[in-house]
Amino acid sequence: MGRIIQKSRVLSLLKVLAVVLVLTFVSGAVPAFAETFTYETAEKGTVTISADMGDLDTDYVINAPNQKVINLAKFKSITIVNAKTYTEKVSGNTITVKNKKAKVYIDEKVKPKKITVSAKNVSIYLQKNAEVNKLIYKKANGKLNLDLKADTKVGLTLSKKSSIKITGDSSAKVDVTANVKNCIITSEVPVNVVKGKVKLETTQGTEQKPDTPSGPSDEERIKELKDSAKDNTGYSLTINHFPNKVLTTEKEVTDCIYEGCKNYTSFYLPIKDLKVLHYENYYLEKFPTLSKLVFSEVVKYSNTYYLKV
Repeated sequence: MGRIIQKSRVLSLLKVLAVVLVLTFVSGAVPAFAETFTYETAEKGTVTISADMGDLDTDYVINAPNQKVINLAKFKSITIVNAKTYTEKVSGNTITVKNKKAKVYIDEKVKPKKITVSAKNVSIYLQKNAEVNKLIYKKANGKLNLDLKADTKVGLTLSKKSSIKITGDSSAKVDVTANVKNCIITSEVPVNVVKGKVKLETTQGTEQKPDTPSGPSDEERIKELKDSAKDNTGYSLTINHFPNKVLTTEKEVTDCIYEGCKNYTSFYLPIKDLKVLHYENYYLEKFPTLSKLVFSEVVKYSNTYYLKV
């Protein structure tokens, strides 16, 4: 079962404080430094890094080969040593991908500061309106797959001889800077070579080819939420929820998400079964006045799921 990582670093912070006091006493100045935090596990399932884990002084390292990792937090940097899949749901992070055959999903409208890939056979999926203006590929003789939904933008820099395959919507835009020779790009979306020379092979693109890999489906993402639910049965439930009844139909959930977002910045939605729920993109398209929508946590209590919106 998946879970949500919570922040707990008391001993680590005490050690850091001791170092600061010693260096301050010796030099008379408070030193600047970054902390490295490593999340490492062999457990299966889905894990969500909650927003309150964020720390702009922390380099966050992920080594979870059997887990699907969903990130909602901001860090100084994120290094993916290993993960079954990785989904970025917040803008502004600097991400390094080191594991072979990694699958990285950039959620709708999300804009990472920079992504550096140093592994073979990595696949990166950009959802609608996502942008990666600095995507650096630096694995010699490596292969990188990009799947781009509508209105996505990529600024790709090639630092080593490599092969790039780009699939997706014709409205996607890709700018390429090639710092080496003999790179091959096969693309069904428009490619603009800003600097250098590449061998560019264009193919006929479609809105969505049946055999083209894409991001997780609604069903898969809802399953991830369900798997990550924290079971609070047997304990008191102290969360504030809206409305004051358990929702059982798709229409009830849709209406209450809209009403809740109009009246609250954050709330828990009581749902009998998550199968009547769609993922965020569905509601953002249905209600254009909603500029942002994130499902960040699920708590299970007495056969009811409480979804944090």
